[in-house]
Amino acid sequence: MAWNCGSWCGPTQPLNTYLLERLNADIIFLSETKTRKHKCPLIDAYVTIYSNRKMIHKKAPSGSGGTAFLIKQELYNKYVVTREDMDIDGLLMIRLKYRLSSRQISILGSYLPPESSTHCDEPDVYFQNILSLIYETYDDDFILMCGDYNARVEKKHDYVDTVDDLPPRVVIDTTTTDHD
Repeated sequence: MAWNCGSWCGPTQPLNTYLLERLNADIIFLSETKTRKHKCPLIDAYVTIYSNRKMIHKKAPSGSGGTAFLIKQELYNKYVVTREDMDIDGLLMIRLKYRLSSRQISILGSYLPPESSTHCDEPDVYFQNILSLIYETYDDDFILMCGDYNARVEKKHDYVDTVDDLPPRVVIDTTTTDHD
């Protein structure tokens, strides 16, 4: 499950925790956690792997951006979980290798800030980094991508016509961005 929680800290934190505990998902990816330094989302019965934005103004009242994976403890114990070290704000990748076989899953969580953000310098470089990560994990059994790309596509197709068989969608957002 992927969710832009809009901020983990502050007045919404008890509600965020309550909702996620009730969902009982095995793996949850959170984007825009807005946590600072070494703080991270914590929920009972989950292991947290997180990445906070590195460059935050010292007078900022809260963090900015930030991503985290919450992995159910019981699932975490069945896999060797490694975090792929990246120096890219908004990208967080974990790999899960099943302890009883050679099966391996890579999960890439992503948060690309909106175009209007000061943290959205070069979306093309951001997507090139994602493509590089996909190439690096090509031999994994499964690769899953999730997150918030802040892509607004208006009436453009957000799927491949010749591959996907989807019903028509109702367009409610008539704006496009360069993130598409």
